[in-house]
Amino acid sequence: MAFASIGIAITQLFRLNTSISGGDKGSSDGHLTTLRRVGKPLGATFLGISILILFLGYNRYTTSQRWILRGKFPASRGTVILVSAATVCLMVVSLVVVLVIQPASTGS
Repeated sequence: MAFASIGIAITQLFRLNTSISGGDKGSSDGHLTTLRRVGKPLGATFLGISILILFLGYNRYTTSQRWILRGKFPASRGTVILVSAATVCLMVVSLVVVLVIQPASTGS
């Protein structure tokens, strides 16, 4: 749920930033294009990861149910490592996007 919420928030935030600043033409026009171009894929990536996590969670649930019926419950290292790696990658990419694509200063 967190990844889905973040994906929607990022998409809407980048759209909001570009529509609010849309009246200003000039040097910030390239910046707005970059914001729009990066916002959708970044938000879509978060939504895609949320769908992947949903399927991984469902798979883990069904596997755990089978193991519980057998009287065992193995550790889930693979899923935890995969989700952790995806989370770290998305955090790094988001940090790079925030640091590289900075709003143009409006003051002089």
